Amino acid sequence: HLWLEHNLIYQEYKSILKSLLNIPILIESMLANVDSYKEAAKEVARFANIFYLGRGLHSPIAAEWSLKM
Repeated sequence: HLWLEHNLIYQEYKSILKSLLNIPILIESMLANVDSYKEAAKEVARFANIFYLGRGLHSPIAAEWSLKM
């Protein structure tokens, strides 16, 4: 079992599994907001320069966004 191999206690294992099972629900809710994403994209497209900030876990995300945009 995963929780035995990685020394996770059973409650942590259950919490991780519950989070993984919620991924389809979260994706569905994100896709339901496509119109708001399109509207935000139109707003961002107006700018010639954008400065991205990221701290901690968000640093690599900000760096990736700055490369993509």
